[in-house]
Amino acid sequence: MSREREFYLFGRSTYFASRADQRFPYCLYVPEAATRRALDTGERLPLAVIVHGTDRAVELYRETFIPLADAAGCVLLLPLFPAGIGEPGELHGYKYLAWGGVHYDRVLLDMVDEASEQV
Repeated sequence: MSREREFYLFGRSTYFASRADQRFPYCLYVPEAATRRALDTGERLPLAVIVHGTDRAVELYRETFIPLADAAGCVLLLPLFPAGIGEPGELHGYKYLAWGGVHYDRVLLDMVDEASEQV
């Protein structure tokens, strides 16, 4: 495995633009020990999706849930739904399945698919 691949495979990832809609990034936390075991056995790790609150403190949420991910051996997926999508100052559209022409449920499900292809 290349060092570049390992950089993205283990630990705290950078933010990736969603392929479904590049306005919506996400980041991951991939527990190294569990991932190395899974790579050896061919198993898939479970995925926990952590959606931020109105504060959009994604990195704080990731840090908070890392002990759970390490203990449970699961990957964390943390989407970022920026404010102001659809109209300036809008804060809450992402809390609905669809709002302002965006199907947030579909964006999130594509992020899940995309993350499962990476790890």
